[in-house]
Amino acid sequence: LVLLLRQGGLEASFEDSSEVLKTGVPALLYLVQNNMQYLAASYLDAPTLAVASQLKVLTTAIFSVTMLGKSLRRAQWIALSLLGAGVAVVSVSQMDVAEQSKSRGESAAVWPGILAIVVACTLSGLASVYFEKTLKTSQVSMWGRNLQLALFSVAIGAAGLLTGNDWNHVEEHGFFGGYTTVVWMTISVNALGGLLVAKAIKEADSIVKNFSTSIALVLTAVLSSIMFDTPIGPLFGLGVGMVVYAVLLYGGMVNARFCDPLQRAPAVCSWAR
Repeated sequence: LVLLLRQGGLEASFEDSSEVLKTGVPALLYLVQNNMQYLAASYLDAPTLAVASQLKVLTTAIFSVTMLGKSLRRAQWIALSLLGAGVAVVSVSQMDVAEQSKSRGESAAVWPGILAIVVACTLSGLASVYFEKTLKTSQVSMWGRNLQLALFSVAIGAAGLLTGNDWNHVEEHGFFGGYTTVVWMTISVNALGGLLVAKAIKEADSIVKNFSTSIALVLTAVLSSIMFDTPIGPLFGLGVGMVVYAVLLYGGMVNARFCDPLQRAPAVCSWAR
């Protein structure tokens, strides 16, 4: 908001009502996605949820190809699959054993959770790519788009607050009741992270954003181990290795070699580009 006021772009961000309404689409998609994730968490155990959530890496790539016309090489598709698998391995390795063994009931009750997480991952990919398209195909600045998205999010959040069970707490303690220094720091970090994500999407794309998010998850686990003595095992090392290799493979810094096991000729091996 401050940058828009300084640059004189605040009014331009709301001149075209159709452009403003376009930003409401990803805001609504993110809302439904979050609800689907909460629903999935009520049916699935933590490891299953962590693994299934990585489907968003592939859905983002699929929507990038279909909606934006991107072209991905075979090695890049492999790198995306490897990235999702690596992040899932890292996530599972950091979970408590007791949490991993926790049962959610009969296996038949798992299917609503699986369906919910598939919907959530699909909406995540769609929202990310749609937002990328709005950033790159209109005259509205990145800061203007972020302001529009924030206003839609505030409106949706306010509606949920007024119709939910938390309004009584707000009336009693005020909207900022219970906010501590740590809470304010967390809000600030998340706000800065949101701006950086938008910048990454505009300057690169949604797929690269997923890579940066995955690397951040690995770094978070490493810092957690250093600061809070969280144990790190071989499974974590395997996941980190998969993530690092996926990043290098996607960027073309390494090649993946494939051999046809049905052939015996020396030339049946090829390098994926």
